[in-house]
Amino acid sequence: MRTYHFRNIGLALLISAMGIVTVSCKKKKDDPPPAAPKGELELYINPVVNTADLVFGNNYTNGAGNNYKVSEFKMYISEVTFVREDGSEYKDNGIYLVDMSNKTIKSTTAKTSHGGKGALITIRNVPAGTYKGIRFTIGVPTNKNNIDATKITDTNNPLHTNNGMYWSWNAGYIFNKFEGTYDSLGNTKPFKFHIGNSVTEDRRMRINFVNMTNDTHTFIIPNNDHYVLQCSVDVNKFFVNPDGTYHDLNVVANRIVMGGNKATTLAQNMAKAITKN
Repeated sequence: MRTYHFRNIGLALLISAMGIVTVSCKKKKDDPPPAAPKGELELYINPVVNTADLVFGNNYTNGAGNNYKVSEFKMYISEVTFVREDGSEYKDNGIYLVDMSNKTIKSTTAKTSHGGKGALITIRNVPAGTYKGIRFTIGVPTNKNNIDATKITDTNNPLHTNNGMYWSWNAGYIFNKFEGTYDSLGNTKPFKFHIGNSVTEDRRMRINFVNMTNDTHTFIIPNNDHYVLQCSVDVNKFFVNPDGTYHDLNVVANRIVMGGNKATTLAQNMAKAITKN
């Protein structure tokens, strides 16, 4: 009887151990996979005139000899694409409004410990890793440009009409808004550049920064941290056309530009004005 009793105990212990192993294995099988490491990109767009920070309301002179002041400057950035070392890509689907005329940043005081300065957009949930370049579009993707913005109720949405970047009279968004005044023979005249798509022309401009640094040609998005990319946009270059001529504000047709060939030219001017610091 004693031998039989110990055999029962041994069998019970064996069955119990097998149950623990089974439960343990099952738990491991059901555990979710670890989250892929991700980080952020802080992209600063700093408006300048030549090499000096742009100060809204200050007097500047462009290549055409126009004395002008800037009062408002906004643009959309979308289709941000990160290029890995092997050429593969990660594309962010966000749309970002860069408001360089925002009163809280117009003096370019937005800074981080990395020295970022200017209007800031933060691109979150970027796969951590090493990249050799980045591309982005100035403008709104076609599938978003044709929506009815009046139906957007979230005021935090960059495409909300409160941002003043939607043409209510002509469906679509203003990709770049640049406004101010200039001196015309002692008289103050307004100028407005509102650049967006037309039915026949795609005025979204692609900015391509690949092999961005001179030393390693790479940058790293760290896990649970951020990388700072500092860019400048020289507003004086807005007035320099691709053929080397100048967009002269003394020409009446150059003062208010919202369409036509001049809008296409200004879109090209604005794109070449953006450089990586």
